Amino acid sequence: MKKLFLSILLASHFFQASAQLIKSSDPVINRLPNVSINGPSNGTTFTAPASFSLNAIASDVDGTIDKVEFFSGAVLLGSATTSPYSFNWSNVPEGIYRVSAKATDNLGESTHSVVVTLSVTMSMVNQLPTIVLTTPINNSSTNAPASITMSADATDIDGFITRVEFYNGARLLGVDDAAPYNYVWNGVEAGLYFITAKSFDNQGGSKASSIATVNLLLVKTDVCSGMTMYVENGGYVTGSKVKSNNGHYQCKSWPYSGWCNGAAWAYAPGEGAYWMDAWTFIGSCNIMSVNQGRQSDVLQELTIVPNPVLSEATLHLVLKESGLISVKLYDKYSQCMQTIVEGDFVTGSYNFPLKMIGLERGTYLLKSITQSDLKTIRIEKTE
Repeated sequence: MKKLFLSILLASHFFQASAQLIKSSDPVINRLPNVSINGPSNGTTFTAPASFSLNAIASDVDGTIDKVEFFSGAVLLGSATTSPYSFNWSNVPEGIYRVSAKATDNLGESTHSVVVTLSVTMSMVNQLPTIVLTTPINNSSTNAPASITMSADATDIDGFITRVEFYNGARLLGVDDAAPYNYVWNGVEAGLYFITAKSFDNQGGSKASSIATVNLLLVKTDVCSGMTMYVENGGYVTGSKVKSNNGHYQCKSWPYSGWCNGAAWAYAPGEGAYWMDAWTFIGSCNIMSVNQGRQSDVLQELTIVPNPVLSEATLHLVLKESGLISVKLYDKYSQCMQTIVEGDFVTGSYNFPLKMIGLERGTYLLKSITQSDLKTIRIEKTE
């Protein structure tokens, strides 16, 4: 760089000045632009799916702003070329986002803003759905076997219902995913049932209804009335039906049908030593359902010894009067595992074996059903 002196003569005055000469090779310094995010502020939280505007302030002291770009981490979200600089970010899913802005001036120089951290979360509190079991009515009873109709009303104030499940105890019976919510349980045997409904909303929330108890009690109907009583060597052929030993039986097809006419000690239905080779058991002559006129219970005592049970136990019954009784073993899902005893008994004391060999370890329920009552014993299977 050199100095140049100029002398100027104007009228009677003489002036002298100096100036600097700049070579064309000397560099021109461009000042970087300034940029900052002025909305949303650092630490702001939104609810997913979120939509909000990213806003920035940008300036350049020795030029102009060409564009402002908005980033989430290293991902370019969008840009703006005129002030006010902003970008509308829509449908943002749940997560934590580190957002910045980048300003570029007219000479191509750029600057990044300070990072702003934003959070997008799911709704903090989901309002659980509601559920009301409208049918069956609690403490209702009907004839067995029966069909139990289940209906429920379900609503959700901050979403919608995705499905309603119907249960007997812990056992799932059926599902309905559209209103009106219903399920029909067909062919239900005599017993005591605990019906509930459970609603689910679109955010996974659920609510169970109150329990409705349905009681199917017992009465006897002789379905073998008019059926031929078995006699030894009665000329039976394939398909012949007889009643014997309080049950009804059907003669098997050839080549087993010939044994239906064999000696009674061997082939009498339900009694002979080899009766199953010749006959098929169809069912008991007594069908059990509700007896509306029955007032008193026939069962005086019901015990299991020992309890907990390792593999076998003894069921002890004391009947204070004659009547029908059914005792069955159920698992924790209300599935009937076995029938211990079922029939018409006279007053007295009875013992029956309870075999639990092969059953899983856990809790079981022994239910005794009479013409007017149901009793339940909790049994623990140890191994």
